[in-house]
Amino acid sequence: MNVVYSIASRRTVRILSVNSLLDEWQNRQILKELQHRSDIETNHLVIDLAQMDLIGSAGINFLLILFLNSKKNGKRFALANASGKIKQLLQITKLSSVFSIQNSVEKAVETLEYPIAA
Repeated sequence: MNVVYSIASRRTVRILSVNSLLDEWQNRQILKELQHRSDIETNHLVIDLAQMDLIGSAGINFLLILFLNSKKNGKRFALANASGKIKQLLQITKLSSVFSIQNSVEKAVETLEYPIAA
């Protein structure tokens, strides 16, 4: 299976669009690419899940690594366009309270760039 992904930037936010996170090896390749880009510039991160219906343990691990790396570097992280099945899994695993989950990339970008003051 050939995972297709793209990385784009909008102002201070990097957007990773993926169509699958089921393969651990391919996930590591995406992480390497993101790490390489992070060496060049640092941005907040949105993961666009619009092309995915399901996610497994390899995908959950991938999201956790990205979340923890973002947090460690003082950056914010959000998911966008998660399917109902993915949202349900995130609720079951209690990760829905950890991740910012938005209905669109635009809303996720806005949330990261202009967080509500606590």
